[in-house]
Amino acid sequence: MSITVFREPGYYGRPHFERQAWPLFGEQKFSNYERFWQAFVPQRINPITLYIKFLPEISSEERRIIKLNYSILRIFYHIYDYKPSTGMLADWHERGKLIFSLNRLETICDKVDWLLFFVLVVTGELGEQHPVRKGYKQRVAERKANIVAVHAPFRGRLLSLNEIPRSIPPLAILPSELKIIKDHYDLHDYLPIAKQIRQYQKSVSSLHSFRTANWLPKYDSLTDPKILARDEEEKHAAVLADEPALQEILGDYLSMPGLIREQADSLITELNKIWGQQVLPLLTQHTDNLQIV
Repeated sequence: MSITVFREPGYYGRPHFERQAWPLFGEQKFSNYERFWQAFVPQRINPITLYIKFLPEISSEERRIIKLNYSILRIFYHIYDYKPSTGMLADWHERGKLIFSLNRLETICDKVDWLLFFVLVVTGELGEQHPVRKGYKQRVAERKANIVAVHAPFRGRLLSLNEIPRSIPPLAILPSELKIIKDHYDLHDYLPIAKQIRQYQKSVSSLHSFRTANWLPKYDSLTDPKILARDEEEKHAAVLADEPALQEILGDYLSMPGLIREQADSLITELNKIWGQQVLPLLTQHTDNLQIV
């Protein structure tokens, strides 16, 4: 790991969670995360703050790349920092961890797509006049306008809970943007991994005992022992009913954590290769984007 004035992960201008993530898995499995950070980030942030503070001239695309890079590591940290559940409802809680971890792995894949897209933007590989880039900028402008329109009627008012305006969902990457990514990068090893993760997430989320609404206790169950006991019986019955389908999904995996660990290991190994063999060399072709370390 390269040590510069910006110091090691988790210290001085770096996301604090890196301090736990780096020795847990980052240094061994995602070393090119740090190479990317040292090459791309220092000249874009204030080096004397205790948190990430971008310099004012840094573009929104560059900020997105930096945020995506460290948010990918942070999500991996939540997956690798696994601790087994105990107690009467251990099976139920393990199901919650499985679906949340699959959701997180799918989120990583979404963030990877966007990071690769924005690298093409900041390097000029996707020019200002390219129709896909112009379409993206138009979608960003429309989303900003929608946010302003939604909040305008409530400006200057104190709102009750039921008056809080709905949030505008973030932009989803379009097929045309994905095609640009596939045309510019060699993703033949990454795409099957991402596809498999999405298939696992879809299959598991279809099971009754993995639906998020079923994990949240009803208000009365927190105060009425009879309702609490009934809820626990219903959860146990749902677990038993889903067991055959779950075992079919798990296949050769001996446990739910085993499936997650192998999917995470496959994904992070491939991302480390993409960062080192494609993203950094592409940025190196445009040396104004990099700090030489």
